Amino acid sequence: MMSFLLVLLLSQNPNLQSQNGAVTGVLRTAAGKPAVGVRVTALVPPASPTDIASITSMASIGETDGDGRYRLEGIPPGRYYITAGRVDFPTYYPGVTDLSGGILVLIPPGGMVPGVDFVLKELSQGRAVGGFGLSGGTPTYTIPVAIQVDGGGKVPIFQNGSYPLLRLTDISNSRTFEIGFGETKIVMPIPASQSGNEYRVAVADLQDGYTVKSIAYGSADVQKETLKVQQQSPAVLPPLQGVTAGGQSNVILQSIGNVALVSPTTVTVVLTKAPLLQTGIGRRVTGSGAGTGDEIYLSGIPGILYSDGTFEFRDVLPGLHNIVKIIGNTVTAAPVSVGDRDVDGVVLQRPQAIPFGIFSDPPKLPNGTITESKTLPMMSMLGRVLDEISQEALNEGTITIAGYGNVRRVFAITSDGRFGIPDLLPGECNLTVNISGYSNTTHAVTVGIEDLKLDLIGRREPR
Repeated sequence: MMSFLLVLLLSQNPNLQSQNGAVTGVLRTAAGKPAVGVRVTALVPPASPTDIASITSMASIGETDGDGRYRLEGIPPGRYYITAGRVDFPTYYPGVTDLSGGILVLIPPGGMVPGVDFVLKELSQGRAVGGFGLSGGTPTYTIPVAIQVDGGGKVPIFQNGSYPLLRLTDISNSRTFEIGFGETKIVMPIPASQSGNEYRVAVADLQDGYTVKSIAYGSADVQKETLKVQQQSPAVLPPLQGVTAGGQSNVILQSIGNVALVSPTTVTVVLTKAPLLQTGIGRRVTGSGAGTGDEIYLSGIPGILYSDGTFEFRDVLPGLHNIVKIIGNTVTAAPVSVGDRDVDGVVLQRPQAIPFGIFSDPPKLPNGTITESKTLPMMSMLGRVLDEISQEALNEGTITIAGYGNVRRVFAITSDGRFGIPDLLPGECNLTVNISGYSNTTHAVTVGIEDLKLDLIGRREPR
């Protein structure tokens, strides 16, 4: 590959990222305790306050620590909604679930906005996992769940910013219990009496051409009748053995050993999918290696994740894009060039660093126009560290690369003064050289679509 030379003086103090700002705050539960391990984002507001569906781009994403504290960095100047919790049911700052009650936070150029503290609503807790809404210590039982697509198609688990859900609603008190389509069971409270509980069964947040063909418990159609959960005697552990008669929507609990409570029959959801229609305004990008985790984005726009680990994006405009897949705190990614045709077979890998604008930067056109559609390899950063006076190689110290979310990786300088950093995505990152006796300065470096060669020149500290 062709490469170019970039000389950085370690005594300089450029601030090429100075226009981006940050937000910090504390997230707590309704009980006043720290909300730990909760996703927090800065969302670009829609054109209309009532158009929630148009919110598709994140300027920053982070996660609360053990004290409920979060920090969102690399946010371009502007106004943003700060949200926490589930993508499909977020809590908006200052602590509401209705977008119209959210307060936009102004991020000034290069500014820090502290104290954006708020309380996470119960509805926003978790990420559409089984048993949502159950409190600790509640006796529970399990109903197996199977999600299928008619004809053997793929099951979506994340669609354009939402999680499709199977939802059971207790008709006596409207309490809901949900699982995402990637789950295989739903956990429910044991009925407190022999009269049992009745639930309406439905699918929520299904998008993109999918419709529900049927929802059955065994051979019973629970779209048309309620799902009745009963016991043959008062709810005392261990439960009684039981079976479900075919064609009935009554759940009779069955014990496994002396502890587990399960239904012997499965709730089966069958979906149908309309043929894929191309709008003609963009291309399709597909791939694999995503696992079965949370969310996937291309240039900040959410795509579709399937339960088999594959993904796709539709109507992708020409340009250089970064695909990013988030599974908890783990990120996998791939750069792609989209031109005049679809891109298939993209495989995600784990990069060394994530560029600052990974969720907010628009697609790039490096040479004005991109005509070729393909998966790009990740780039490498190769270079030397030279003394400014003698021009001799400095053969000690380390190089730290930092990017989005302040994620850092440290690489050693070898005995011949060289360093190498593999597996990089196109975009902006910070580079710091740490050598004893030399000034340490952080510089912004741009990674393109070719390997990058650098000569770093160290200036000795005054004696």
